[in-house]
Amino acid sequence: MFTPPLARTPGESDAFREHLLSSVWSGISAGIFLLGDVILAKTLNAPAWQITLLATLGPAANLFSFYWAGQIQGRRKAGAFLLGGLFGRLSLGFLLLWRSTTCLIAVTLLYNIATGLVITATNTLLQTRYPEDSRPVRFGFATSIASIASILAAQAAGYVLGLRETAYPWLFAISGITGLISTYHLFRMERTAEEPSGPMSWIRLGLQSLRSRLVPIPGDVKHPGLHDSLALARRIFRDNPEFVRFERDFMIYGFAFLSVLPILPIYIVRDLTMSYVQLSATKGLWALIGQVVLSPVLGIALGRLRPLRFTGRAFLLLALYPLCLLVSTLPGLAHPTRLLCVYAALFFFSIAMAGVNLSWTLGSMHFARNEEASGFQGLHVTLTGVRGLLAPSLGYLVYSLLGSGAVFAFSTLLFLAAGLLMLRHDTQDRRRRVAGSAPSPCS
Repeated sequence: MFTPPLARTPGESDAFREHLLSSVWSGISAGIFLLGDVILAKTLNAPAWQITLLATLGPAANLFSFYWAGQIQGRRKAGAFLLGGLFGRLSLGFLLLWRSTTCLIAVTLLYNIATGLVITATNTLLQTRYPEDSRPVRFGFATSIASIASILAAQAAGYVLGLRETAYPWLFAISGITGLISTYHLFRMERTAEEPSGPMSWIRLGLQSLRSRLVPIPGDVKHPGLHDSLALARRIFRDNPEFVRFERDFMIYGFAFLSVLPILPIYIVRDLTMSYVQLSATKGLWALIGQVVLSPVLGIALGRLRPLRFTGRAFLLLALYPLCLLVSTLPGLAHPTRLLCVYAALFFFSIAMAGVNLSWTLGSMHFARNEEASGFQGLHVTLTGVRGLLAPSLGYLVYSLLGSGAVFAFSTLLFLAAGLLMLRHDTQDRRRRVAGSAPSPCS
């Protein structure tokens, strides 16, 4: 049985407690929210292009992340968490007033824009509140807790939708409220024991922080603009060639991942005619169980292995996900066998994504070294938005021309390419470091 490492200071212990509480509430929020695409396909009977639009706007919203990074770098994060909670989480309640595919797509966009802000701010907290050697393990435990909460929330939501499909606006409102609570605990994670950390303090400090961005305070530090953010991006890319290779291979992985994103709900809802109970098991239990079990263990592995090597292996394992989906499309398979292949695909997905999520969240810190990680993570998340603009539409195009099987085959090849390239770059970087540390022949 793996247990978290002992805290070295009371502050680290307090931060970990708030981190776990935030993970529980964010897990509940995400467990309900992840059913959005199947609700769009099944209950709202949206056309394929709207499902593709939903899959595009989610990751594309991350284009804002590098701007967020510039705004919060070197500053307290109360305003970021308040804006993320109110703007991105409570906005899900608009579905109670306007039940339509348009509203669902719109609030999903707001949710994902805010998620980019929250992730970027949280990444800085992980860097400052945890020592480097215990950071991956603590993040792994928090991810495991969040995944358990997501599985339970998804199963409960699937059961409710199975009884009454039109209840989805109320479920999304619950997702918004629990998401807001999770950002409050992230605010508390940043505070020290001597600082006020109640809800009213959060609102007051958050509003002060947001006001200072709208109405500059005389003598306050100048907030970086878009030009400053672009200059920071250029400097990071210029000075960190290993980070560039890391992001290049992640771009290939992203195309593999996101090309399947709009096709999977169409396939499991309309081709396999899954019920809501089956859908929630597919999107919740089978897609997350690996993260429950393996995230703490892989957190230890990430702390010991080089990020490129660790991530390359995870990408190769992830190729089994679309490969099993491809097998499920073969003619002549009985319906139960096709369902079994889909569950196997999501099981492999959950195992591999336990590693990918760790690398995706913590990898940028490795390259940031002694710099604040928000710039690296903001750039990392922004590049998710770049591929998010293109990959879902590419998947939809392949689906329209050749069918779902071709999309799954295409994704399998890209995952394999990303994994092999990541491992190759790891080997090259290791040889380069060894050559650089070798004594000169003339010495």
